[in-house]
Amino acid sequence: MKTTTTVMESLFTSFNTKLQDGFGRGEAAASRFLTYCMVLTSSTAMETYAWLAMLGSMRKWIGPRLADKAVKQAMIVVNDDYENTVRVNRNDIDDDKLGIYPVLFDQMGYDAKLLWPRLAVAAMVENANWLDGNAFFLASRKYGKNTIKNYVTDALTAESYAAARQTMMGYVGYDGNTLNVMPDTLIVGPALEKTAKDIVVNTKIVVSIATGDGSKTQPAVIDNMLAGTVKLVVDPLLVGAAANYWFLGACNGPVKPVAVQKRKEGALIRWDKDSDTCVKDNNENHYGLHYRGAACLTLPHLMYAGFKSA
Repeated sequence: MKTTTTVMESLFTSFNTKLQDGFGRGEAAASRFLTYCMVLTSSTAMETYAWLAMLGSMRKWIGPRLADKAVKQAMIVVNDDYENTVRVNRNDIDDDKLGIYPVLFDQMGYDAKLLWPRLAVAAMVENANWLDGNAFFLASRKYGKNTIKNYVTDALTAESYAAARQTMMGYVGYDGNTLNVMPDTLIVGPALEKTAKDIVVNTKIVVSIATGDGSKTQPAVIDNMLAGTVKLVVDPLLVGAAANYWFLGACNGPVKPVAVQKRKEGALIRWDKDSDTCVKDNNENHYGLHYRGAACLTLPHLMYAGFKSA
């Protein structure tokens, strides 16, 4: 197959078609992150999250209106650049040996759509500073005179889950009103899937009960009162050092605990002309994607975490 302009056009069309196939599969695989993330469109190099301090509840109107000024700081989240490039050796084009390349473009499209959940999970795991200058997940944060605790080092158990759930539902805001938080999503990695299912999915659990004289215990099957209290999300990105991290989120409101800001999802770019540097220097066509974006955590009362910091 000669490396003519017509052949290059045909190859680009073919590769781009496989890329679109990968996009579709990637979007389906990435859809889990929409459970606990909101997607925002970014229009500049960075976004300023001053609005996080402007959320208040309805109050009785006595005298002038009161604008919410709970936290004066703003959080700036800078968009980063991301790329992926496939190299096609021109000798493979000449020799008509292109069998693996369609798979590479399919995978490129799949991986591109998984960028956003990767950024979301990274924001949860990294636990960067919130707009008040303190880590987002914190054992004690002040909302005015009220304390918001959204972090423990406890492993995931029925007891730690129940305590986290009760704590979140008891949150009180800056104005002294309940924040009306109802946790509805438990997020874990594969290592905690069985544990999490035993806590919030399985309707029956096995416990040990004492015998009549109290000298021994025996197993008994009872109803699991925590079953169905939240939706379980098992995220395969929570592995390695984050394998035992668990997060309880309140994701049923207009603001979700994690924000992904998308600045750019670029189309496939090509460098396949004889004058392109990669062709002249390396006898290779290059095809690449360029994405820009970032992720951050939004409101501390919307997500509770259990992990030990490094």
